[in-house]
Amino acid sequence: MGTISQCSHISRTDFTNGFEHLFSDFNRGNYFSSIRQNPEKFIYQRLDVRQWLEKLKKSNKYLFLATNSRFDYTNLLATYAFGNDWQDLFHLIIVDCKKPSFFLSNTNKRLFHRSIDNDNNIISVTNDDIIKNFDKNYIYSLGNSEDLHLIMSQISNKDPIVIYFGDHIKSDINALKRNTNWLAGVIVEELEYDIPPTIIHTTKHYKSNQLSINNELYTKGNHSKYFSSFFTSPSDSIIFDNDETKFEQTNPDALLPALSSSYWYTYITKHAHLSLSCLSVLANHFDLDHQFEHDQQTKHFVILH
Repeated sequence: MGTISQCSHISRTDFTNGFEHLFSDFNRGNYFSSIRQNPEKFIYQRLDVRQWLEKLKKSNKYLFLATNSRFDYTNLLATYAFGNDWQDLFHLIIVDCKKPSFFLSNTNKRLFHRSIDNDNNIISVTNDDIIKNFDKNYIYSLGNSEDLHLIMSQISNKDPIVIYFGDHIKSDINALKRNTNWLAGVIVEELEYDIPPTIIHTTKHYKSNQLSINNELYTKGNHSKYFSSFFTSPSDSIIFDNDETKFEQTNPDALLPALSSSYWYTYITKHAHLSLSCLSVLANHFDLDHQFEHDQQTKHFVILH
């Protein structure tokens, strides 16, 4: 392994080219091949989420998948997670959609494109084209949330209430909250084992960090031996090996409401309406007609299980 001084001649262009080499071609490099060869090591099978999506679709909810991944990678992940017929779970599938710019509303918004073969060749399409072929399970790419909302409005004959679930805290929820009227749900895996300092909402509607599981009360907490909680800032100062190490505090995108709240927890509660550890929480613990009780002071729901 080389030292930093030995690698100092590597430029930003070299890093960019290396990244493109590994991740731009599905059939090149060891990242994609490792997942193809051993998908069980990297992907969860989510049959409960599949059944939940099927119920939503049968109840006349319109479902779309919008991902930055290209179709070959999306197909690999979704096939293992949901089954070979996963495309039937969604009304629209949009790949390579270039979030967060997908959520920006401006005159330079991208048009939707449709795949025409298995070699990633695409043609541009209009909103009317998509509406006309709505039930044909075409694979679309690029596009923008403003046109997608218009398409959904015409398909449903009303102005739809849209909630989008994403797992990238900045790309999926920041631009969405700033530029659309959609609801933002963020998947935060750390909620599986850790708990925020203030619980606004739980599956039991308790405003507390004590949850009733099998008639026993317990308090979740950070289980890591090496890292502090994702949701709270450490109370003690961080000690570095080099006493001369200093940091310059920069202005955050979100102001911390309390000393115990971490930057990312504050960021989530500012930009997202709902956070949960995975969609299985909704699939297994809530009926489709469940209504979350809230008041004007409730800005963000944290769903625990």
